[in-house]
Amino acid sequence: MSTLDIAHHQAALALRVRQFHARLQDQLDEALEQCGMTLRAKTTGIVQLLYQEGPCTVGHIAETLRYSRQLAMQRLNWLIENQLAVSQRDPGDRRRRLVSLTDAGRREGEMLQAFIPRLSASFADLFAETGFDLNEAIDTADRALATTPLIGRFPDA
Repeated sequence: MSTLDIAHHQAALALRVRQFHARLQDQLDEALEQCGMTLRAKTTGIVQLLYQEGPCTVGHIAETLRYSRQLAMQRLNWLIENQLAVSQRDPGDRRRRLVSLTDAGRREGEMLQAFIPRLSASFADLFAETGFDLNEAIDTADRALATTPLIGRFPDA
């Protein structure tokens, strides 16, 4: 590989991460469907949270999953449109809205509980094949960038 190819390869990291994310998301959606679920990969975190904790505010969902409020709302809207979740006023504080799973959403949540160990095993297989745990690598890189952003890593910084 020439120096130009290596530089391009490294400079295209964000693009390659997006492409990997798209492949992973597509394959997760396919696996969910093959296991009888209507959930999309992008909504499983919210369903898991609501399944485990019960009704939550949008703010709690966003904070817990480290989503922007806008992203949390987009994903919640998908769940609501597909009748897997509902949003209602909090009886204890009428200014707040609580999101909860519908009966159909709880059934999806139950199926998700059986899906998660199978998914974990499939990731373990992938990590064994690649020789590293991608979760650990992402966490390490994220902490490193939080400490020293990319611009601080420039040779002339």
